[in-house]
Amino acid sequence: MSTFEQTSQRAGHLIRLVFVLTRALSGRGDLRAALAELALLCAASDVRFLRIDHRVSVIRVIAALDDMTGEVEDNDARTVSHGKKGQLAQVATPQAPRWGMILDEGYAHTDVVMLTCPECEWLEPLAQELPVIWGSRIKGVIASMVSEEDKSDAILGPRNPFNLTQTERKVCHLLTDGLSAKDVAQRLEVSMPTVRTHLRNIYAKTGLDGMVAVVHRLHSDGI
Repeated sequence: MSTFEQTSQRAGHLIRLVFVLTRALSGRGDLRAALAELALLCAASDVRFLRIDHRVSVIRVIAALDDMTGEVEDNDARTVSHGKKGQLAQVATPQAPRWGMILDEGYAHTDVVMLTCPECEWLEPLAQELPVIWGSRIKGVIASMVSEEDKSDAILGPRNPFNLTQTERKVCHLLTDGLSAKDVAQRLEVSMPTVRTHLRNIYAKTGLDGMVAVVHRLHSDGI
């Protein structure tokens, strides 16, 4: 295969990667399909999306090319998590070159992708573009993929443990985005008394004392 054909083929993998990753992060596709395209693009023998939970210092598999699930020990991923989002990091291993990049970082967790592959021209652009795509995901989609029992009581967890109504969950999502109660009223096109009623219901159901406590809990959940 000529160099041009190889480049064209990999460009096709890149286009499919963007499509399937965006679809998976919107809750309408399989994240493993994105892993497969990423592996083909970079000729990688192993690719993993990982979530590092800073609260309990545990690494959990979001999705892996080898279908690994649960908790893992990955010191390379911890090293990568100390870097900066948008930058490619190489980790020296005796087996094969390994690369990592931060997809998202916050108080509660850091999401990274780790690839075992030779160096290629696609790695640097991916380190800049993948975090942008990852950042557009719908809230809760990653938490639903991660096998972690301590997320079962997350306010916006997929099991809805506090039996919030759809509107109450919308209010929580908006609070997570940093909106004030007044902004929430404008966004939902309702009155302030209606928003206050939703907030009182959220406080009563979650047992939290006020909006500041709810916002802190939402951020701590790391969904």
